Amino acid sequence: MKIKPLANRILVEKLEREKKGIIEIPAPFRETNLARILEVGAGGFSKKGSRIPMKFQAGQTVFYKRFTGIEIEVEERDCLLLRDNDILLVVDNP
Repeated sequence: MKIKPLANRILVEKLEREKKGIIEIPAPFRETNLARILEVGAGGFSKKGSRIPMKFQAGQTVFYKRFTGIEIEVEERDCLLLRDNDILLVVDNP
């Protein structure tokens, strides 16, 4: 299934902490605010009506605000639909 976000929205796949050696991390503590961008919308519009291009691209790892976005499942993966201003920073080497 191909999903393309509209306007200034971004589809991201939530990332979890990895297992450290033989220690299993309980499910509630595996969640992080890190996600990998899957798809990016075309961008929003200014008050004058011109398109504002997106600053993000597919494949980037980002850190987003907690308790934001719409949770959806895409091809059995936990994803979020975020707005561009919900993303706080881009992580170079996750």
